[in-house]
Amino acid sequence: MSGPEVRERRRVPRFSVSIPLTYYNFNSQKSNQGKLHNLSAQGIGFVTDEELAPGTYLEIWLEMPDNGEQIYTKGKVVWTKQLETNQYRVGINLEGFNLKPIPIVLRIIQVK
Repeated sequence: MSGPEVRERRRVPRFSVSIPLTYYNFNSQKSNQGKLHNLSAQGIGFVTDEELAPGTYLEIWLEMPDNGEQIYTKGKVVWTKQLETNQYRVGINLEGFNLKPIPIVLRIIQVK
């Protein structure tokens, strides 16, 4: 018999992608860089060298590889997990669900 069943809690599809992003932290009033790990219409996950506290509001610019366009969104940090020294994985709940992930994913795939 295998271990307990893990139930997926997400209500919308999540897509694995890897592109650079820039974010502005309203708490520290500073910008920083990160690498997008995955995205959906409701949230994104990324890796950065800054530990971000849950509840922190961010403005985020995804940097598209095909033409350098920056796609803007904003959201709130839901969780942060340390991966190694100075590397953190961060989960963001997007404000207003304003990100359309499928066109972004298709553009990234087309570039590869």
